[in-house]
Amino acid sequence: MLSRLGRWKIGSSNGRPSAWLQCNEFPHRSRSIHPRREASTGQAYSVPIVGEITFKIGDDVTVGGPGTCAFMPRNVPHAWKNSRTDTGRVLFLYTPAAAGGYVEELLAHRPSNDDERNRLCERYHWEIVGQNPLSEGDGRARAGRVRPGGPMPRISRQEFERLPLRVHDLLAGVPLHDVWAVDLPRRRSGITLEEFVRVAGGRLFIPSPVVRALLSLRFFVGGLFGWDPEPDAPMRETFATRLTASDRSRSLAPAGTREGPFRVVYRFENEQLLELSNRTAHAAALSTLVETADAYRFYFAVYVRSVGRLTPVYMALIDPFRRFVVYPSLLRSVRTTWNHTVGTA
Repeated sequence: MLSRLGRWKIGSSNGRPSAWLQCNEFPHRSRSIHPRREASTGQAYSVPIVGEITFKIGDDVTVGGPGTCAFMPRNVPHAWKNSRTDTGRVLFLYTPAAAGGYVEELLAHRPSNDDERNRLCERYHWEIVGQNPLSEGDGRARAGRVRPGGPMPRISRQEFERLPLRVHDLLAGVPLHDVWAVDLPRRRSGITLEEFVRVAGGRLFIPSPVVRALLSLRFFVGGLFGWDPEPDAPMRETFATRLTASDRSRSLAPAGTREGPFRVVYRFENEQLLELSNRTAHAAALSTLVETADAYRFYFAVYVRSVGRLTPVYMALIDPFRRFVVYPSLLRSVRTTWNHTVGTA
């Protein structure tokens, strides 16, 4: 089922209109119109609203839920399917709008033969390049898997909350801002996060020159406005006050231990929580390593508790840099570190 949400001119130099389309994706359904290429002047964005959608863009397979966005560039074959057992809902942005017209016309009246389908494709500058590789039975693209070496996706809240982690109860009531993951090759079983951190010399994240430049700029601005000093100890709120005696005895590092700008809340064998508190936010970063049948998956989750009116404004300003530059780069460095250490064992 497809419905037009709107069509209007966007603020671009050529003033071309864009089409917003909302589509219900039924359980385990993959559409025969994909994979596809759009006109050399067109591109599309896809935003899952409900459920979990598997995307194949070029050679990369990723999974996304609410809060994620898939970019489908021009002239790159792509496909998608609903990877859950319930109905999902996806919002698409096509630019120019003619590409969206193909989807609308296809669902309003399906072509009765190949010639009619080809004329429809030509009218809207689409190209069918093969059967949908995400259809049932294709072992190359199982739902819920991300190809090692592919992009760094944000993971659905539902997948993360299904993991048996202490953080779910400890930070109950603290907003989960987003979750990321990277799949790592499985050379042997039994590797823990603690082992990975140890053989990596305590440095899983190695910022690229671009990320270092962004962080330097951020700390410079923070210094000008006095954002970054930690509150004095009597005034400082810490998530460590939520720890039980069992949590503290299980932790491999004492709560409050400094780690760069962060402080340790707990460090278990396969789960670590760090926190940062200043005038912008009270944030926590969760890292965990999960072993699967044929890979390891490293999860990185960010929680943000507001400390005042500055918090939502600050997060809105930095989110584009976090999501499109900083976190993808840092997670790529996790994969590189893995491949150079435990991944070669």
